[in-house]
Amino acid sequence: MDSAEKYPFASIVVVVYNMADTVGACLNSIQGLDYPKNKCEVIVVDGGSTDRTADACKGLCSKLIVDTTRGRGYARNIGIAHAQGDLIAFIDADCVAAKDWLSIHAKAHEDPTVGAVGGSVVNPDIEKSSFPAILSHYDNFAEFDPKLPKKPMYHIPTCNASYKRKVLHQAKGFECTLDMYEDFMLSRAITDRNYQIIFEPAAKVTHFGITPTMTLRAYLTKEQKMGAAHFKAQTCNKYIFGRLPMEPKMVIIYAPMIMISRAVRETYKLLRVRRRAEDILALPTLLMGSFNWASAYVYYSGIYSKRQVK
Repeated sequence: MDSAEKYPFASIVVVVYNMADTVGACLNSIQGLDYPKNKCEVIVVDGGSTDRTADACKGLCSKLIVDTTRGRGYARNIGIAHAQGDLIAFIDADCVAAKDWLSIHAKAHEDPTVGAVGGSVVNPDIEKSSFPAILSHYDNFAEFDPKLPKKPMYHIPTCNASYKRKVLHQAKGFECTLDMYEDFMLSRAITDRNYQIIFEPAAKVTHFGITPTMTLRAYLTKEQKMGAAHFKAQTCNKYIFGRLPMEPKMVIIYAPMIMISRAVRETYKLLRVRRRAEDILALPTLLMGSFNWASAYVYYSGIYSKRQVK
């Protein structure tokens, strides 16, 4: 893209809730993009923050929308509804975009078969992080390491993603009832409509959302939430990637295999990029996390079954 005329008009959506400490850095990085200023807008959707988030956004966004209806999927759809761009990009409030972040996304969308593009996620503190923090990062972003090649994907994280506007409308946006896995659901809807999802490692964001000193308790709590969220996502879409049994009796029978499969998957994610001998020391933590994930999944299968009976 040599001239401003070739750039599509882009809307950048940032969803926030009590993110006063990080949203300023995120929005300032957007202001510093090499993308033409007259070709983009920045939309912040605030879920009713009770800290100084709104003050931190002043002067750094085109629109600040406050909507207290909770749920990330719902908030992202609010951003889409207010967006004017043919290209709609998402970045999280605890991320900082590289200068060429949006330009690279736009370039990848020149292919008409591409419906969505995901970029790489860098953790600047990974080398000095606790094992829980390391495991948490690679659980979320192992597939989106900047060292990996450009390739088709089955899903992308919304902390670094862009979509053609028409594709979002065809896919009917994000699942409003979900606070996790809403990006998985949207990705499935996009590929079902025969669009490609591409990982472009050159489109980088730096992620500050995982505390380097994350404790074991915080990690285990996160794994519990993820296990519960996976079950909830399956109640919304029977075609979700990584589908597991849902009938309570079957869940209990397969509970050991659910835990083992989770542990194997997480180990693969950790070793896929790092390949360090010392990471063997993280395995006890990983196994405890897998147990908590599986336990939450089993528990919520029972809760859901009781609700269905009522």
